[in-house]
Formats: sequence, C-alpha cells, structure tokens
Amino acid sequence: MGFLGAVLLAAVLIAQLVCGYCHRPITTSYITSKGHPYHETCYVEHVAPRCVVCSQPITTDYLRDPWGNVFHREHKQDTPQCQYCSRILSTKGSRGGFVYGDGRTICGICKATAVLDDKQAGTLAKAVRKRMAGLGLSVPYGDIPLELGDRNWLAGIRAQHPGLVATRTDATAFTNTVTTTRGARVVSKKVAIYVLAGLPIEVFQGTYAHELMHARNHLVADLRHTPELEEGAANYAEALYLANLNTAAARYHLQALETSEDPIYGQGYRRVKRMVADYGFAGLLGWLETQPDFPFGY
Repeated sequence: MGFLGAVLLAAVLIAQLVCGYCHRPITTSYITSKGHPYHETCYVEHVAPRCVVCSQPITTDYLRDPWGNVFHREHKQDTPQCQYCSRILSTKGSRGGFVYGDGRTICGICKATAVLDDKQAGTLAKAVRKRMAGLGLSVPYGDIPLELGDRNWLAGIRAQHPGLVATRTDATAFTNTVTTTRGARVVSKKVAIYVLAGLPIEVFQGTYAHELMHARNHLVADLRHTPELEEGAANYAEALYLANLNTAAARYHLQALETSEDPIYGQGYRRVKRMVADYGFAGLLGWLETQPDFPFGY
C-alpha cells in the first residue's frame, strides 16, 4: 500500500469513530474512557465523573473515599472527612457534616445514628453485654456504671489516671478500675465505663465491647498485661462484636482494625487474632487470667 493509500485508510478509520455518548462520528481530537471514544465536549459534559464536593466534572487525577465518593485532589486539603467513617463531607455523598462542640467532625450519615443520651447508651450497652456473653465474654459484675461526655470531659477523666496501660489521643472511651485492698488481700474490685457522646451506633457498640474486655481483665486477673496484649485483646472483642453486626458501617470499622499499623492497637490485635486461631477465644480468656504477656512465638 502506497503512502496515499495509507493516508486514505487512516482518514476512513478516523471517520468511522463514533462517540460513545451522542453516537455521531468523531472527526477531531477525542477522549477515550473505558474503551469508548467520546467527543471532548460530550465527555466533559455528560460522561466524566462528577466531584461529590463541588459537582464539577473530573478530567484530571482524583481521589476516592472508602465509600466510593470521588473528588478533586485539591479537596483533600480544603474539605474535612468524617472522623468515624472517612467519608469526605458533602451534601450528596455524606448528607452534609457537623462539628461537635469539642471539635470532632462527623458526617450526616454517621450522625443520624449517633448515641447522644445516657438512656439510649444504657440500653445499647446491655444488649452488647448480653451478646458478648453469648460469644464467650462474660463479665462477673453487676450493673456497670456508664457515663457519656465530650472529648474534653473524657480527657479530664483519663488525666486522673496517668498509669493507664496505653494511651491514645483519639480515645473514644475509658474503663476506670478501682481495687480496694486490706493488707495484701484484695477486698473488692470496681469498674465504670466512660464513653464519648455522639458516637455512631456501630462505633459505640464496638467501643463498649472493647471496654468490656478491659473490665473483665481487671475483675478476674490480679496482674497487669503488656499494652499489646491488653489492647490487642480488647480490640479482638470489638472485632468479634462488629463481625456479628454484618452492616456496611461495621464492616468498615472491622477493616480499620484489621489494617491498623498502630504498634499497640493494630499489631497487638493481629497477634491476639493468631492466638485465637490456635487456642480459641476461651483459650485467650484463660491466658489473660494468669499471664501478663503473649506466649512465645506470638
């Protein structure tokens, strides 16, 4: 085929291109997306993904939150994400957003299930405790006092207990433990749980399951666990509860536990998970009653 023939063939092939949106021939420059050609105008106005924040078409690099909402990269700096689900705040993708008085940012979807009052919290706590007992985590105690408050209130309570096993700036709850002794003999042990008000329901439930493990450890063991074992076991209890909820939000928070790189909460959880795989949950609980650290090899 001569040069002229090649040029004619190329012209025919170009002429045969049909826009995937308007189905008219494409005779100028075009954009290809997912294997289909489009007029530039058709693509920008009708095909390009729309930013969930500003609703403008996205024609360059973009980001996606864990829930599939796409947005321009620059919004990563100028638009907050929900502290509890990581949705980028927007009218369409998160039903808006709110800022609590203590500075926490929460999206409209999470806020719709937020646990805000003591009565609701008490009802949920009893249900979580009953469910965890069914899964093997029984807490030998009567009614466990429960209080809700904001982040500053919780920080104040934690500040009164500088000897905590582990601390984290984003803590959502705290289990207060009191041991009364007479000489070398333990006379009584008490527990109380304090939780941030306004947590989405799955976060509250998982958090309470986490704190129940701390409560049990205090009540049945006369020893102090390493931070990795203590928090890893508490995170395992939280994961156990979340896995039984089987909701999208619960699965999201469960995945966050699985992938956390925190050396205490994340790696500790995965080490506990390996223990449970070998010895079962009852084996873990028995170990916690008498041993301060992981078995060799874990």
